[in-house]
Amino acid sequence: MSETVQARWRSFEPTLAVWIAWVVLYGAYSMFIPREHGYDVGHYYIQNGWAALNDRFATDLAASEMHSFLNPAWNAFLWILIDNLPGRAVAFILGTIQALSLPALYYFTKRILKRLTGQAEPLVTLGLAILGFMSSMQALYAGSLITEGFYATVMITAFAMVMPTDRNQPGLKTLAITSVLIGLTVGLKLTNILYAIYFAIFVLILMPSWPLRLKAAVVCAVAGAGAILLTGGYWAWIMYQEFGNPIFPHFNHVFHSPEGPDGAFRDNRYLAGSSLEILWRPFVFLFGEKLHLNKALHDPRFILTYLAMFIGPVAVWILGRSRSAIANRTLLAFCVASLVTYLIWALTFSISRYLTVFWLMGPTIAVAMVRYIYPGLFSNKTGRLSVMAGAVLLIFTTSVPDIRRAEWKSWSEPYISAEIANPEKYENAIVAFTGDYPTAFLAPFLPETATFTSLVSPDWSRPALDNYRPRIRKLIETRDRPLYVAIVDLQDHFEVTLQRLLDLEGIHVETEQCETVKTSFERDDEIWRLCPAQVLAASPAENAS
Repeated sequence: MSETVQARWRSFEPTLAVWIAWVVLYGAYSMFIPREHGYDVGHYYIQNGWAALNDRFATDLAASEMHSFLNPAWNAFLWILIDNLPGRAVAFILGTIQALSLPALYYFTKRILKRLTGQAEPLVTLGLAILGFMSSMQALYAGSLITEGFYATVMITAFAMVMPTDRNQPGLKTLAITSVLIGLTVGLKLTNILYAIYFAIFVLILMPSWPLRLKAAVVCAVAGAGAILLTGGYWAWIMYQEFGNPIFPHFNHVFHSPEGPDGAFRDNRYLAGSSLEILWRPFVFLFGEKLHLNKALHDPRFILTYLAMFIGPVAVWILGRSRSAIANRTLLAFCVASLVTYLIWALTFSISRYLTVFWLMGPTIAVAMVRYIYPGLFSNKTGRLSVMAGAVLLIFTTSVPDIRRAEWKSWSEPYISAEIANPEKYENAIVAFTGDYPTAFLAPFLPETATFTSLVSPDWSRPALDNYRPRIRKLIETRDRPLYVAIVDLQDHFEVTLQRLLDLEGIHVETEQCETVKTSFERDDEIWRLCPAQVLAASPAENAS
C-alpha cells in the first residue's frame, strides 16, 4: 500500500453519506437475522402497545401482570409497525434505529479524545466506536423490539453534544436540547431516570463555576421535566386518576394506593447481597453471570468503564498540573458521574441492560484514559501493537447471548403471529395469561369481545399486585362467561402451573380440551396452549380471611 493511500486511510472521516449508507446496510442485515422473541417481547411489549391503541385499559385487568401499567407509548409505536408492515420491514426499521448508536459512539469518542488528549485520529476514533458497537448487548438487541439500545444511543449523543472541542463548557441552548432528549426517554420508560442522574452529575461537574452550574441546573431541570411530561405525563395522569399513584404499582409507599403493594416494591432478583459483591459485580461479566433475564454475558467492556471511574480521579490528582484544565474537568466529571450512577444501578436494579451505555463506551474510555496518562501511546510501535492486541482480545472474549429467536419463513410473514384454530369459541370469554412464561402476546389474535387478565404471576412480581388481585378474582368468578387459561407447555412448566392454579386460585384446568396455538415464538420444546378452566372454590387468600 502506497504512502498516499495509507495517509488517506488514516485521515478517513465518515461523512453524512457514509453514515446513511451504514444505517441502511445495518437495517438490511437486521432483515435476515432471526427475530428476537425474548421474554419481555412475548410478555408485555406486544400486548401493552396493542392494548393502548385499542383502548383496552378499561376492559382488561392486568393482562401483562404488573407490566400492564407501564407507559405504552413506545410499544404502541412498535405495534403500529407490526400491524401495518411485513415482519422484515419492521426488522429493517428496528435495525436502522439500532445502527444509530455507531455514529453516536463515533462523535462521542471523537470529542472525549479531543478533550482528554488533544488528538482524535479518525481511524482510531472509528475503531473504538466499532469496538463499542460490537458489544454483547448490541447482539442482544439485534432485530429486537427491546429499546434499551436506543436509550443508550440517546445518552451517548447527549454526552457528545455537551463536550464541545472549541470551548470549555456547553452553551445553555445545547444543555436544553440534550436535557429534552434525556427527558423524552425518561417519560417513555422510568428506568431511564438512571441516565438522567448520570447526565445531570456530569454536566454539573463539567461546568467550571458555581454560577454556571446554577444556570445549567435550572435549564436542564426545566427542559428535562417538560420532556418527561411530553412522553409520560398523559399516562401518569391516567394512572393517577385510576389508582392515585402516577407510577402504579411502584413507589406505593409514597402514594399509598389501596390497590398497590403495601410497601415499596422492586425486582430483587439481581441485587447484590453485600458491599463486597457490589464492588465485584462488573467482573461477573467475565464468567457469564446472568444479570438480565437469565441470559449469560461474556463481555469485559463494562469492566473497562468501571475501572476508569476509579483510575481517573487518581490520574487527575497525580498528573493534573501537566494536563489542560478541560481535560482534567472532563475526566473528573465522567468518573464521578459514572461512579454515582453505577452505585445507584447496583443498589436499585443490577439488571444489565439498564446500564447498556457502560458497554458501548468501554473501549473508548479505556483508550482515552491510557492516552491521558501516557500521551505517546500511539507514537511508538509497542503502544500501537498493545492497543491492537487488546482490541483482538476484546473481540474474542465477547460472546453472543443465548436468547430465543425465530427464523423467518417468508418475506411476507408478520413480525409476530399466532393462529387460533377456533377463535369464535373465545367470543365474550375471559382469557387469563398464566404462569412464568410469556403468553400475553396472544391477545391481539383473540376476539375483541374477550376480556384479558393474568393469573399465577412469577413469585418475584406477585407482591406488586396483591391488593389489585381482588379485581381479577371478581372477574374470573363471573359464571355466565367461559374461562380459558393460556399456558406454555415447556418441560415441567405446564404441570407446575396447573398445580399452582389449583393451589393459589382454586381453578381446575380441563387439560383434555386444550387447544394448541401455532405461534411465531414456537419451538419444538415450547408449545402455547389455550385450555378451558373452572373456578372450583374461593382462593386461599379469601379462605384465610
